[in-house]
Amino acid sequence: PSATVRFVNGGLKRLNLDRLDIVFMHDPDEGVSLQPGRGPYDVSHFDAAMTHAYSILAEWRRQGVIGAIGVGMNQWQMLADFAHAGEFDCFLLAGRYTLLEQEALTTFLPLCAQKHISVIIGGPYNSGILATGIFLTYLVPDTLLFIPLYQIVRGLWLLNNYCGMVW
Repeated sequence: PSATVRFVNGGLKRLNLDRLDIVFMHDPDEGVSLQPGRGPYDVSHFDAAMTHAYSILAEWRRQGVIGAIGVGMNQWQMLADFAHAGEFDCFLLAGRYTLLEQEALTTFLPLCAQKHISVIIGGPYNSGILATGIFLTYLVPDTLLFIPLYQIVRGLWLLNNYCGMVW
């Protein structure tokens, strides 16, 4: 059987369940888009995911074996392609919609809203700016952006630590 069949059947057996709520196809770009100098399509298993995995998952969703089909990855560009190509229930956008990077807001998120695809924002704070002001996958923002954002974050931190407010 295919890797998808083995994975889902193995999960059902290990969890002692007859149904899974959500099954995500994970990193069909192998996560390379996070590497410096690599683009969102440098590695792509999009065709294989749609031809093999998606067709099996869609049938299992129809049968009630799984409740929802999703894709989880770090970039939004290929997720938009999945939104156009199939009937997905949710996407896990793990790091490309953050306080500092909001490009997905212009095209990807409206597309998901139009197609009624839920989006889980997996790393809204992954830049590290809330903890340290150090950026893990970003260039240092220009000072005009950084100073007001730093002041906002510091104000939230002060409220949380000195007033007992949780944000």
